[in-house]
Amino acid sequence: MSTPYSFEDIDFLSSLDTKYMKIASGQLSELEFIKYACSKKKKLILSTGMATLSQVSDAVEIARRNKIEPIILQCTTNYPSKIEETNLLAMKTMEKALNVKIGYSDHVLNNYACFSAVALGATVIEKHFTLSKNDSGPDHSCSSEPNEFKELVYGIRQVEKSIGSSLKQPTISEKLNEFGMKRSLVVNNNLEKGDVIKEEYIDFKRPKNGLDTNYYSEIIGKKLRVSIKKDTPLQLKHIDWC
Repeated sequence: MSTPYSFEDIDFLSSLDTKYMKIASGQLSELEFIKYACSKKKKLILSTGMATLSQVSDAVEIARRNKIEPIILQCTTNYPSKIEETNLLAMKTMEKALNVKIGYSDHVLNNYACFSAVALGATVIEKHFTLSKNDSGPDHSCSSEPNEFKELVYGIRQVEKSIGSSLKQPTISEKLNEFGMKRSLVVNNNLEKGDVIKEEYIDFKRPKNGLDTNYYSEIIGKKLRVSIKKDTPLQLKHIDWC
């Protein structure tokens, strides 16, 4: 993939059988240019620096008229850009308003905005790459050198793993830890068969090898069916439920 800056560039990239064309922020409002890029029937990525939501919407509409579903990148056009001007929530606004896949084009001097973007649902991350930040030119200072780029990719993969499932339920590890981490109802005195269970006889203690603590109010006032020793976890069979 590559970024065309002229109609001739579009023709050239099409001749190379590229899978994607990326329209830079400066050309987002050039609707005829986008229309011509779409005519090549390539996948399209649109960067949205300096744009309003209305301008992004116009570009997306041109793509859709040509049966192209573009990926939209939130971008702050400044080299380097300030992290406080990243405005990643605008990425979510475009996703919701335009029903598009979203991504983020980054010019910040660190990787934190990229990691945040992935956590918010970015499907594409664009980061400038250089062999040396000391090279001349406007982009090198905000570009990643090889080790930094490696760290970026590794961090993104870790963020993706951390996102996990939207279901709120115990993980496999948590299920294994539940026995040792949760508490159950335990008697804190030696009690005899027929004794009435009083509040002062009950403690909550680990591990979870007895009655769930939510049985607490139900057992108070009940009688014991058997004699039990101090620190014994209460079980259903210990209680006279009649």
